[in-house]
Amino acid sequence: MPPELVAVLTWLGVAVAVVLACWVLWKTALGARLREWMAASASVHVRWRLAALGDYHQEVLRRYRYVPLPFRYAENQAVELVDAYVEQDLGAHHKPFRGRIDLSARRPLRYVITGEPGAGKTVLLRSLLNSWATDFPIKALRVPVRLPLEHLAPLTYRPDTALRDAIVACFEAHGIAAPGRFVDHALANGRLSILLDGLDEVPLEAREAVGDIVKRAVAKYRDCHFVVTCREAVYKGALADVGFAELRLCAFDDQQIAAFLNRWAARPGGATSKVDALAAALSTNPRQYELGKNPLLLTYMAYLYGRSDSAGGLPYSRSAIYDEMVEQLLGDGDALPRDAKLLVLSRFATENMDLSSGRVMPYAYLVRTIMDAVDGANRSYADRLLKTISERSGLLRRVGAGGYAFAHLTIQEYFAALALGGDEDGVVAKLDESWGPWTEVVKFWCGTTRLNALTVWKKVCDISLTLGFACLAEVRQNNPMFETEGLKEVSQILATAIREADSTLMHGQELERLATHPILGAIVTNQAAIELHDATERGKPEGAHADAMAQILDAVPRETVILRLIELARTDPAAREVLGGMEPSFIVNIVETKAASGDLDAALELLDFNVEAAAASRFVGLLALLTSHWDTVWRLPEAASRSETLQARMSWHLLARLSNGEDEEALNRSWSLSAHQGANDWKPFEGGSAENIAYFIGIVAELAKRRTDLIPQSLRRIDPRAALLLMADQLEAADIRDFEDRDSSQSIADWIRERMLKSAKLPFELVDVLLNSVSPSILVNFVKLDPTNPSLIMSLFWTDIDGGFVEDEVGVPGDLLHLRSLVLKELEVLREAGMSPYSHQHA
Repeated sequence: MPPELVAVLTWLGVAVAVVLACWVLWKTALGARLREWMAASASVHVRWRLAALGDYHQEVLRRYRYVPLPFRYAENQAVELVDAYVEQDLGAHHKPFRGRIDLSARRPLRYVITGEPGAGKTVLLRSLLNSWATDFPIKALRVPVRLPLEHLAPLTYRPDTALRDAIVACFEAHGIAAPGRFVDHALANGRLSILLDGLDEVPLEAREAVGDIVKRAVAKYRDCHFVVTCREAVYKGALADVGFAELRLCAFDDQQIAAFLNRWAARPGGATSKVDALAAALSTNPRQYELGKNPLLLTYMAYLYGRSDSAGGLPYSRSAIYDEMVEQLLGDGDALPRDAKLLVLSRFATENMDLSSGRVMPYAYLVRTIMDAVDGANRSYADRLLKTISERSGLLRRVGAGGYAFAHLTIQEYFAALALGGDEDGVVAKLDESWGPWTEVVKFWCGTTRLNALTVWKKVCDISLTLGFACLAEVRQNNPMFETEGLKEVSQILATAIREADSTLMHGQELERLATHPILGAIVTNQAAIELHDATERGKPEGAHADAMAQILDAVPRETVILRLIELARTDPAAREVLGGMEPSFIVNIVETKAASGDLDAALELLDFNVEAAAASRFVGLLALLTSHWDTVWRLPEAASRSETLQARMSWHLLARLSNGEDEEALNRSWSLSAHQGANDWKPFEGGSAENIAYFIGIVAELAKRRTDLIPQSLRRIDPRAALLLMADQLEAADIRDFEDRDSSQSIADWIRERMLKSAKLPFELVDVLLNSVSPSILVNFVKLDPTNPSLIMSLFWTDIDGGFVEDEVGVPGDLLHLRSLVLKELEVLREAGMSPYSHQHA
């Protein structure tokens, strides 16, 4: 066959084959599948990777680069996420751990992130998207997509495809044309990180159906990441059956608060002086510091401080912060009346709390509502008012082409509370009808109402005691419910809740917040301190109930707890026991502060409660000052006063501490003999050349013996010099003359005890303390002198004693120098042993 013909036939064969192949691709089912595969491959592997993924990355970076502040900051100036975002801890079972959601993990993630309102759940998801876009890896295993779950509410009629369709719509909203093929491929092959935001913001009647959509998607797309956010109070383990682990977004800790404030100050337009003032205000107010642990509220505080000229005090409660913030935002330099704005915002909030359409409100509805609510308002006025609220205050934000929503759900809840106003029955009715959406509204109502909130609060407690305590933390201190009878009723409920272990564990978080309340804080912390002390006394300081008590007390500074207990201790013996058992170091600064401010009674009283603190060496000089503060201190009035009582108790503590050499040196440094010698000096010292310490021991012993009934129960020993002086004051000359005739089997200590008890001048406990303070050899030499002569006994403390024998007034010889050497030797032994003069050390 000619070569030319072969070439023609070959060409015709190729052409026929091509035509046949095209016909197969076009007409047959196999061809359709092949066409679909080729188109999908081109869409997913070529178009998406070379163009669409880069466009999506740029759009994510643009959208999630900034913090969505729920107000107009600095004339619409945006705040970048990196300038304000502080990464928070996540906790499992309320135990925080350092870590984060890692979207690069190969194993599919299943997490529900819970937290309080304003805890930063949405910002966490935005930070995940921003991190992905910032580090943009073109070959990332999964592409993240954030989807507000309320967008699924209108799609519940097609549960099998609702999530897929919503994701497609999300990509389209990010500027990606025809993303359907990529979405189907990515879902099927586990190439998406699906971030589902705000399960709690789904309308109540659609929430179960939306949860079912998520469950179906998890079962169908097993290799994709799924991360859901929801308020802690709303999430009840709805997704646990499909493998979701619950992680709680923890509140800011001290370092995170400091980090946020530093970043806020360092951002463009930041004012370091204002932020420093805010940090100082937070550090001195426990309740406001507690509020500052919530990222949203801390942002509000920073905003308010930044706009304030005076940087005055911060509001106490969450609702008070919202009051101040809304006041500033709605009065921000425009001519439209503030009352009109409040009216329409309250109407918007109330009418849209339960709508199945979610929180997005159509423009036409808003205009119509304004015209209906404001007298004389026309369409032009309504449009202007809406624009002012949206653009100047930022309380409303534009959503999509023609919708608006409140900038944050808590803002909507705040205005819904304002709308309820004085309708007490309406508040409770809302809870009865629709528990979920209205719980935060009721908290805000308790914080904003000027009515007596007691009736509503008791009804709320009947529904949920947890919610009742959360509402109580919002009630302001000037509310009529805190008048006598109402406060008594509230106190009883709180005390019962703290005493019962199960109740405390259930409501621990709410009780911690109440510990900082200006009215109820003292009730909560005092009861918690008493319960913890009782547990310690029973030998069971550990355990969940004791831990809960400790956490309540940790919510406020130690100084606050101690000062509250002091007030209670004046009428409650249990509080006195708690103060006595506290670590002395907790008492130190408060005592010194009280003394420095001139409140000496309070300083003495606190030391009187805590004997170990009174025994601390650093307090000896202070005790000397306090004990000798009153004029002619050794001539106390006949009638016992509070000052005299405290003074006598402190005198006993001083007599116990004088055997310590460091304490004696502290006394010599802090107490001047010359300042106290005068016409009214105590008789035994007339003409004497006593040292400071000798003179002081005499004065303190005189003060102490006038109230022998006030010796501290924990005291077991005093300085031997003071003990001899007090015994000499009790023994009589006739007793001394009988000494040699005593029964030889009777010890010297028993003989002296018998003689001192015979006069019934000293309590039995004090007699034992005196005899515990000196050795038998000292007692023998002591009795050989004439101990009924105080001047002779005081010679023990003089430095100008010469050797030899001393003749006393009644002619009884005695070796005073030998007795003095025995006393000093015993003092040296006590000092070297470092023995406590008290029966036990407090923990």
